[in-house]
Amino acid sequence: MKVCGKQACVYQPPLQCNDVASRHRADADAVGKVHHRASDEKKELIALHKVGRIDRSGVFTARLRGTCSTRDGRTQLLIQRAEATLADDVRAIAQQNSSGSSTKLFRKLKTLLGGLKLLSESGYAHHDLSPDNIMRMPDGRYVLVDFGNMIKLSDVFSRRNVYLRATYPYNPPEYKLFAGKTKNDITKNYLGSGWTGLFDVDLLDEPWLASWRRPTAELMSMASSKTDVFAFGALLLWISAQLPNGKGSRFRMAGRFMAVMNPEVRPDFNRSLEIMS
Repeated sequence: MKVCGKQACVYQPPLQCNDVASRHRADADAVGKVHHRASDEKKELIALHKVGRIDRSGVFTARLRGTCSTRDGRTQLLIQRAEATLADDVRAIAQQNSSGSSTKLFRKLKTLLGGLKLLSESGYAHHDLSPDNIMRMPDGRYVLVDFGNMIKLSDVFSRRNVYLRATYPYNPPEYKLFAGKTKNDITKNYLGSGWTGLFDVDLLDEPWLASWRRPTAELMSMASSKTDVFAFGALLLWISAQLPNGKGSRFRMAGRFMAVMNPEVRPDFNRSLEIMS
């Protein structure tokens, strides 16, 4: 099987490696990832080594088993194989009649949120959460994959106008909240008067694509935990939209808490974990 994206192709089973030792790693429950550009390959390889030091036991991330050279001379990353994507599991749960599966999924995603908190406390954000970048392992855990867009939290505000990534392949219902609203309406009525002049909504159909022009210390500290929190909230809203009535209520409640910017609530990892308890 071969699945290609903008930055790389993933192979299961992996492409054949040149050396014998790498062939063994490639055969042992791994998938192969080959990047289109050497710069993207280097960036993700560095990120995976950093993540390996943060998550030494492999609790919330898929492990890098090694690299190898393929027969055509390309470098292949050998990454721990998963069984299914979160998107696959959500579709399966939506077709079931029992609410037990959605309850288990909710609990497992709370564990993953704890992993994102650990990543944040180490100074990084995954920065590309989506239903296809969260995978279920053979033991039932959900882990993060695809760290090619991981960033340092200190870099989020390194420039005057910073683009917070939110180009996710799904649109939660909360997008409709901002339909037809001007930037001034959003800033005044939804983000609070304290944000006026600091917050600029560039795309009204994706309201948390935003940039702080002159970040204060308070806003910087808030953003240090929010880059992944908001994305996780959007993910929960997407799940709630896929599930029949009665199954998605807890996902919707937690997702709204995390995804809708409200200066009075100021959601962070600790509060988000509490609401998922």
